[in-house]
Amino acid sequence: MINAWQALSIVLLVVLGTTAGFDLVRSERAFAVTDRLGIPRESVPVLGGVKVAAALGVFIGADMVRVAEATGLFLVLYFSVAVLTHLRSRDGLRAVVPAAVMLAVSAAYVLATVAR
Repeated sequence: MINAWQALSIVLLVVLGTTAGFDLVRSERAFAVTDRLGIPRESVPVLGGVKVAAALGVFIGADMVRVAEATGLFLVLYFSVAVLTHLRSRDGLRAVVPAAVMLAVSAAYVLATVAR
């Protein structure tokens, strides 16, 4: 049976891996979002690298609790900034909700990591 921590880890790995892929290949989808938010296009691959590092932290955190805790706290910070950036740019609800959901998933991941 899969527990909450494992389920949250899988969600984070899938989302981080997918969005990092879009960022690293410089897809138009990634550029459309960052252009709307006023983020320079040169920053998109950097954001992809940050997401890859976070995914590695989630993966390595399966064996090392301190790495999982640090990664979870980083993701809470990352997605907090993402939500604030979407709100600052007056992005629509459709754009804010995914970042807010990932913020909630990241916070739940931290709590599940501490509880395991």
